[in-house]
Amino acid sequence: MMKLKYLICNHKNKLTYNELKKYTNRLKNIDTSKVKFIVCPSLPYIYNFIDYELCSQDISQYEEVITGETTGKQLKELLIKYVLIGHAERRKYLKENNEVLIRKIKMANKNDIKVIYCVTEEESDLDSAKRKIKEYIDSVNLYLKDDAIIAYEPIWAIGNDLELDYNYINEIISYIKELTNKEVIYGGSVNEKNIDNFINNPQIEGFLISNSGLDLDKLSQIINKMS
Repeated sequence: MMKLKYLICNHKNKLTYNELKKYTNRLKNIDTSKVKFIVCPSLPYIYNFIDYELCSQDISQYEEVITGETTGKQLKELLIKYVLIGHAERRKYLKENNEVLIRKIKMANKNDIKVIYCVTEEESDLDSAKRKIKEYIDSVNLYLKDDAIIAYEPIWAIGNDLELDYNYINEIISYIKELTNKEVIYGGSVNEKNIDNFINNPQIEGFLISNSGLDLDKLSQIINKMS
């Protein structure tokens, strides 16, 4: 049997409450124990997934009282074990820079929440992509604990149904392994059809999925293929 790997389902802000109720009712019928199954629900829905390991989609960079923020202390008391930091969408739309990300990493560390640090690139040129990945890792590596996880999600692959360049992806993952001793997971258009191209790569410790994690038929197939 292959090594147990992470399967992290990032729901983003895609589910309405009525959709959520249907989702959770069906999820109960899937044997998620075959993998290290982790759910990143929208924050209002956290308690609907209390029976699963939880990952927050964000963490406040502040400890001060600020309307709308969710602190590391609050996440810890909700028994949330992981947090996504540096996702490409937040870098792009919310302009989260290195200074912000470092503060968030420090807050996660302070509250014993494991960081899943996302790195990305928009380049099709391998050398340019490696330079961007190195920049992302070097900027925060000092603050990442040994148990932090690196999630590689190329921007061009996120949320797209496209043919992936597996040699390119594997080359980037190998490069990340050269830069850091952290576990590495892959995200970006992973589905039940193409996961076979990834699961036998010993450098990949798991997957960060979104659309495929919301389609429970696809999710079930992915789990079966990983186990």
